[in-house]
Amino acid sequence: MLFNAGIQDLSSVGHFYTWHNQQANNPIHIKLDRVLVNDNWLQNFPNSFYIVGDPGCSDHSPLILVNSEVINRGHRFLFKNYVTKFPEFWSCLLEVFSLPNKSSPLSSFNFKLKSLKNSMKQKQWSNSNLIQAQIDTLKGLQHTVLEQIQSTPLDPHLNSKLHQININLAHNQAALSSWISQRAKVKWITHGEDDLKFLYSKINITKNYNRIKAISNDQGTLTDQADIAKVFINHYNALFNSPTPIHLDKDIPAGNVIPTHITSSLIAPITLEEIKTIFFASNTNTAPGPDGFTFHFYRATWNVIHNQLFKAVSSFFSTGYMPNQVKATAIALIPKQPHATNVKDYRPIALCNVIYKIIAKILANRMKLVMPIIINPSQGGFIHKRIISDNILLATDILGCFNLNANINFSVLNLTSPKLLIWSLKIFFTSVWKQKGFPLCLLIGSKLAQPTSTSLFALTGC
Repeated sequence: MLFNAGIQDLSSVGHFYTWHNQQANNPIHIKLDRVLVNDNWLQNFPNSFYIVGDPGCSDHSPLILVNSEVINRGHRFLFKNYVTKFPEFWSCLLEVFSLPNKSSPLSSFNFKLKSLKNSMKQKQWSNSNLIQAQIDTLKGLQHTVLEQIQSTPLDPHLNSKLHQININLAHNQAALSSWISQRAKVKWITHGEDDLKFLYSKINITKNYNRIKAISNDQGTLTDQADIAKVFINHYNALFNSPTPIHLDKDIPAGNVIPTHITSSLIAPITLEEIKTIFFASNTNTAPGPDGFTFHFYRATWNVIHNQLFKAVSSFFSTGYMPNQVKATAIALIPKQPHATNVKDYRPIALCNVIYKIIAKILANRMKLVMPIIINPSQGGFIHKRIISDNILLATDILGCFNLNANINFSVLNLTSPKLLIWSLKIFFTSVWKQKGFPLCLLIGSKLAQPTSTSLFALTGC
């Protein structure tokens, strides 16, 4: 019913439950009260949310509607897939990528992407707001010409003018629909539907839910955006930066090692077809990294940039050098639930540049061939033709047998230390890699390809 009415629950902070039956022996806490809004509200008040306060002497908690101040911030560059339909884009692309290389192939390729980005920012055809303004202008011209045709319907000049206006209008509307679909990230909408009202609604709802309104910690509830950013940065600094190095036992059993006849396939020269297969098998609308370029850009411009791209990727595997700008990572914080109020309620997602993803995918594809050989059969997840649910069923059977014998009692402990696990995995990876028989050049390349610690935090809504 809510969907048919075109309304949805506004995002909230504070308490989750809004009603209590005031009984100590049989307590009931439920989220009974909500603030429902429509698309028009989210368009006019995109930063609004409500706070679930303390109930005091009432059964219900008060809902306090808040419309926070709009802070104008510059948006990071995002390649708009529709620009590949404009001839002006190809002129700009050819101008940039015809420049000679002045440094290493990978650095030069990254510099040309940056130059292309700076050039596109100055062009009107890359501005979606100007596309909308042009659509409005064309609609006005269409209306004027149609009024003139009413009196002279066979006028060849007016009909030719109307035909050209309709072509330009369809072209710009297709570009706008493509951009809105790209922003909304609705996969099924790519099969021909272009309901812009639904897409705009999807974008508004996602932005409202993903926006970080307030964060609760030991110091209370913080609403200032600078304080929220500081809380997240301190949390992940403490999580990922170990104050003291962790030493693992050096006598780790090697187990199964890579057969010598397979080693050569791990360090075989990179081929253009290998890179092309990865590009054209990837989703074109995944979130881009800090440089803003999507897989669609690489696929659409493949015939122009593939030689320089091949040299850039090959240079990494031959020299082991990767510039920090290439492996820089933007960290986006995605709420795990609609009512996210704590740092742990957000999941950090690393947004890597496409060229970094390609290099990582090449390494992963080659390692995938040997993983089933060197990893113990008891490892069920993340291995081809193995299912992690098998271990879940095994754990369920084991727990089902606990305490069946009255004379013997068992207990289960769930020990989790994310910080220790992260650092242990890094040291374990480096130590065991050599014992398993991986080539040294592959080890060095994988370590150099790790994302830089100077990641960019994209605090959603901050």
